[in-house]
Amino acid sequence: MTLKCPLGVADAVPRVSGIGVGVVARRRTLMSVAVMVVSQLFVTVVPASAAGISVERLAGENRFATAAAVSRSQYPDGAPVAFIATGANFADALSISAPAAGFGPVLLVERDRLPSETASELRRLGPIAILVVGGPAAVSEATMIDVARYSGRETRRIAGPDRYATSAAISREAFQDGAPVAFVTTGDAFQDALSATPSAAAFDGPLLLTTADVLPASVEGELRRLGPDRIVVVGSEADVSDAVVERLGTLAPDVLRIGGPDDATTSAAVSRSTFTTSVTAFLATSASFPDGLTGAAYAGALPAPLMLVGRDVVPDAVKCELVRLGVENVVVLGGRQAVSDRVVAEVRDGYEGADIPGCPS
Repeated sequence: MTLKCPLGVADAVPRVSGIGVGVVARRRTLMSVAVMVVSQLFVTVVPASAAGISVERLAGENRFATAAAVSRSQYPDGAPVAFIATGANFADALSISAPAAGFGPVLLVERDRLPSETASELRRLGPIAILVVGGPAAVSEATMIDVARYSGRETRRIAGPDRYATSAAISREAFQDGAPVAFVTTGDAFQDALSATPSAAAFDGPLLLTTADVLPASVEGELRRLGPDRIVVVGSEADVSDAVVERLGTLAPDVLRIGGPDDATTSAAVSRSTFTTSVTAFLATSASFPDGLTGAAYAGALPAPLMLVGRDVVPDAVKCELVRLGVENVVVLGGRQAVSDRVVAEVRDGYEGADIPGCPS
């Protein structure tokens, strides 16, 4: 699939010597209801000075409105498929984000209510099909019925008995012929999965969830079915233990861990292992999941890295990675309470590698 994007992110090339294993993109069968289309991806940015970076913020008054804003930016002419997940937790939305990348947006609902912001966006999108991710405890049958009113043809649910089994069920339907690379992150926190999503999309692989100390049987079974050449573990030993990594080593010839001392450094390391260059980068807060949640699928569709920042601070590791990539456009996910105007102004001014501690000049 060729994605046309005026931001110039076609320059974001997967790094074959890093995560990649010479992956050739396969024509995915994304569930039985997905329609293969070429997505027209547009982001409107405010030009900065010649020496700086163009920055655009995608945000709404709440998590549902932010998801709708991301969807409008990515799919201005509608989308054939829409993906629905609970906005109360991160696991289901992040598990679907890599397979959904380029096919349709991820929108959020409450368990027992279809928010007006989501309903309006579904009406505008006019999807042929809607996939609800997660069981009735996440999205009730009544909410699913409300969602189905906006589907042109079919609405169905993909779920397992828990978040780990749901991630395996998504992988099973999205990657019916296996996958050369699979990504594994903790299911107990969102930061690593958020950073890993664009990489999983870039290498056409699933994102599977694990507990810190035990690889769930549902995930192990799915990895055996996938038969990957490489498994990429994103996160530190505290997130995914060495015991789990050792177990993963029995399921693939090569297991690679990418992790840093903190979430921002890990996100920069994931980017560095995936992208040789990228004109565009996405930034989200590391403090809470809702703002970055649905932007991960957008970043994955381009593909472009998604890195984590503080509300008022851009960590040095992220600054250095923006310089290394040669980023010219930044998409900030979330409102001012998530990522402040101070951060936006700093990013817009741009960085020099020589001024960043630990960054090669």
